Amino acid sequence: FLYISETVSIYLGLSQVEMTGSSVFDYIHHQDHSEMAEQLGLGLSQGQGLASPSSAASEEGTNTSAGTANPDVSSLMSLTSTSAYKGLERAFCVRMKSTLTKRGCHFKSSGYRVVLLLCRLRPQYTFSHSRKAAPPLMGMVSLAIALPPPSVHEIRLESDMFVTRINFDFRIAHCEPRVADLLDYTAEEITGMNLYTLCHGE
Repeated sequence: FLYISETVSIYLGLSQVEMTGSSVFDYIHHQDHSEMAEQLGLGLSQGQGLASPSSAASEEGTNTSAGTANPDVSSLMSLTSTSAYKGLERAFCVRMKSTLTKRGCHFKSSGYRVVLLLCRLRPQYTFSHSRKAAPPLMGMVSLAIALPPPSVHEIRLESDMFVTRINFDFRIAHCEPRVADLLDYTAEEITGMNLYTLCHGE
C-alpha cells in the first residue's frame, strides 16, 4: 500500500499507519491471493495457495500481527494478451482482515470481511515510436467498499413502510395487510397486480 485512507479503521478496524508500506497480500485471505494476483497482472510462485502461519492463526480466532509471509511474486505487474481480464478497469471482491468486534458489527466470520474493490490500473507510458507491447503497470488505484455480512438481513420498518414481494414480471406476489393503512388498496386487491399499473405515468 502506498496510501490508504484513515477510514480503514472504521470499516476494518485496521491501522492506516501499519498498512502503509506493507504488502496487500498481508491483509487478504490466503485463498484470495491468486484472484488478487490475476487482477493485478502478477505471477505467483508455486505454493501460493498455502496459508501463512499468521493467516491460519487468524482464522482460528487468535490475535496475530498484520505481517504475514507474502506469496512469492514471480513477475512484475503487466497487461498480457493472455489475461482473462481486458482493459484497465477492475471490479472484484476479496476477503480482507478485520479486527472489528463481532458484538459491535454482528459479524459471524472470523477475522475477515468481504470488500468490493473498484479499481483502475495505472500504466507507465513511455515516449516511444513503437508501442506494440503493453506498457508496464505502476500500480492500481482502488475504491474499497466493505460489504455487509450475509447475516444482516433485517431492515427496520418505519410506520409508513410495508413489505411486498414482486415476481420477475413485476407482478405483486405478496403484500402485507398494513398496505391498507397507507394506500387505497387492500392486500388482496393489490396481489396479482402489475407494479407499473400503480406507478404514475411520468
